[in-house]
Amino acid sequence: MNENDVRKEELEQDIDVNTEASAESDSTPEIPVENEEKPINKFELEARQAREATQKLKKTILIVAAGMVVFMVAALFLMPVLDRAINGTGEEESTARPNTVIYYEPDYEYDIMQDAEYLALDRYIYYTDVRTNETVIIPEDKVASYGPAVVTLKTMIDAIIAGDHETYNSLFSTNYYEADENRKPEPPFTMQQLYDIELTLVTTEDRVENNKRYTLYVYDVEYKIHKNNGTFRADLGHDDSRIQRFILSDSTGDKVLIDQIGDFIYKN
Repeated sequence: MNENDVRKEELEQDIDVNTEASAESDSTPEIPVENEEKPINKFELEARQAREATQKLKKTILIVAAGMVVFMVAALFLMPVLDRAINGTGEEESTARPNTVIYYEPDYEYDIMQDAEYLALDRYIYYTDVRTNETVIIPEDKVASYGPAVVTLKTMIDAIIAGDHETYNSLFSTNYYEADENRKPEPPFTMQQLYDIELTLVTTEDRVENNKRYTLYVYDVEYKIHKNNGTFRADLGHDDSRIQRFILSDSTGDKVLIDQIGDFIYKN
C-alpha cells in the first residue's frame, strides 16, 4: 500500500467518526424547561376575577350579618334601660287611668252581708299615723278617739258599703262643690264589698281664715272592692286598689267634712 492509499483510508475513518458523533448528538432527547407559565386566555382570567369577587362578597355579607346580630343583642339589653330612663322605673306611683275595666253585673237588691265569700275577707279598718309609722285596727267602739276626721271617714266607708248615697253625699262641704262646677252629688249605687281598708294620717294643720280658726286634715284612703260593678267606683276593677288623698276640715261649720279628694294614685 502506497502513501496515498494510507492517507485516503485515514480520511475515511475520520469521516465515519464524525458522522457517528453527529448522529449521537441528534438523538439526545430535549430537556423540558420547568416552571414555564402557560399563557392565560381571556375566559380563564374572567373566571378567576369572578371567583375573587364572590369571595369578597361573602366576606362582606358575613361581616354585615355579624354586625346585625351584635346590634340586635345589644338592643335587647338596652331597650329596658332606655324605657326606664324615658318612662320611669315602673315602681313610681302613676296617676294614669287603666285602659280597660271589667265590671260585675249590678244588682241593687243584693245584700252583700249575706255573701259568705265577702264576709270571709278582711273588713277591718286599719289606721296608720305616718309620724309614728304605727298601724292599728280601729275598734268599732273607739272610732271617736282617733279624731273627728276619722269619724267622718268611717261614716263614709260605712255608707259606701251600705249603698247609702244620701249619707255619702252629706259628708262633702260646700267648698268641695264650689271648687269645681262639674262636681255633682253621687248618684245611687249598690252595696259595695269593701275590704283591706286603710286610713293613713298624712298631716294636720291649724289655720285661721277670716278670723275663723279651723283644723285641716290630710288622709290617704285605700280599699279594695270585691266584685266591683262600677256603680260607685268606675276606675277600679275586681279586687283592685287605688289610693285617694282626702282633705277634710271644719272650716264651714262644727262638723269635719270633705273639702277635696285628690287624684287617684295608681301603684304599678
